[in-house]
Amino acid sequence: MKKVLILVLVLAMALALVACGTTKTETSTAPEESAAAVTGGKIGVAMPTKSLERWNRDGSFLEKSFQEKGYEVELVYSDNDATKQVADIENLIADKVNLLVIVAVDGESLSTVLQAASDAKIPVISYDRLIMNTDAIAYYVSFDNYTVGTLQGQYVVDTLKLDLKDTSKSYNIEFTAGDPADNNAGFFFNGAFDVLKPYIDAGILKVPSGQMKFEEVATAQWKTENALNRMQNILASYYAGGTQLDIALCSNDSTALGVTQAIGSDYKGTNTVIITGQDGDEANLANIVDGKQSMTVYKAVANEAVVTVDLADAILKGETPDGSLIEKAGWTFDCTYDTESYDNNTGKIPSYLLVPTVVTKDNIQKELVEESLLDDIRFVTDTPRICNSFAATEEMGRMIREARHPVIVAGHGCFLAGAQTVLQKLGERHAIRVARAVTGRKLQRIPKNETLSVVDGKLRHALLPQGEQDAEQRGDSPG
Repeated sequence: MKKVLILVLVLAMALALVACGTTKTETSTAPEESAAAVTGGKIGVAMPTKSLERWNRDGSFLEKSFQEKGYEVELVYSDNDATKQVADIENLIADKVNLLVIVAVDGESLSTVLQAASDAKIPVISYDRLIMNTDAIAYYVSFDNYTVGTLQGQYVVDTLKLDLKDTSKSYNIEFTAGDPADNNAGFFFNGAFDVLKPYIDAGILKVPSGQMKFEEVATAQWKTENALNRMQNILASYYAGGTQLDIALCSNDSTALGVTQAIGSDYKGTNTVIITGQDGDEANLANIVDGKQSMTVYKAVANEAVVTVDLADAILKGETPDGSLIEKAGWTFDCTYDTESYDNNTGKIPSYLLVPTVVTKDNIQKELVEESLLDDIRFVTDTPRICNSFAATEEMGRMIREARHPVIVAGHGCFLAGAQTVLQKLGERHAIRVARAVTGRKLQRIPKNETLSVVDGKLRHALLPQGEQDAEQRGDSPG
């Protein structure tokens, strides 16, 4: 339990800072026209919703990264309302932004407003979700979405050691896919289903509900409650009599969260169900550590933001980016330039595709902590000189206000109480920027005999000396 609490505390900040792998380059053709050179300028960033943790992270990274390059940023969220997003983009165009970065609420609904952007000669980068039916899209930046699905499907195959030559065992599986309005959702589902279909055809995998088409398993707006309700209905209809559920193939973490809740409350079986996910959301990482979710496909959105900012910067400097941007930018993570895979019904869109990573309980420490950029995280721990709530508040206030890097807080109750007071005074927006791990939900408390520190750039988890533990038990140190 101690390790779980420590690990969950650090993951929320560390997961966003992972950088790994080597660079791949695949050259191809790029759009014929590029924007006229712009010095500085204003970037319009349109995000779909604040209700999913993923988009808060992306919005924050993009805003900060553009600002660091000297751009003004206008960041808007559209509450998962396609009509509102059209109006938001209209306002960004009216505000004379020089470039638009858009994550579509509904990839089919932006043709008209993006024609206005095209008429105003505003380049558009389709971010993460491909925007359909418009020739206004200059580039697409995303992860390899089909690969996300294949990683989920292959995890099931590998975990159960499925073999098409061995039909002596069979397993029951149910699928939960994403939002039909999100063009990526089909890629995720198809990637997983294509891996698993041979085993379904062979009778090794069975689907008691019979629901195997994307339209049957889709989850409107990726909402946790929608996935929860559907899985509860499936369990009541097909598993109430004692049928064992072995796999819940979920396309992302918000749907996995609902499915996990349904299994926890409504499933009568005693076996551990394999549950997949995607994104590395904080609650799901905690579930992985606790053994409630099996895996997630982690996408380093900080890297996606890096690609987008460098791409936008090149466009606004009058360049026509292609595969050579990867080497020129010097990215330290895997990325390919692809001009064949993504067609939005007006033509194939030049795409920069990043490579995701499978995270499980076995490698979560390595992938999301040990490989993180620890030099960019400041760990603030309590010490004897500030071990009272007033002093902790003053010290935390100074450290957070002056911090240029993310802050993770660990310590005794008095110190955490002081930290919470500071974060409340600073306001949620500032707190999320510098102390993501301890905001947004509730400040996580570390057991009194544990602390965190950074030694030689490495994260250390250590017990307090026995003398300090004894002092605490005597009441010499408030907790």
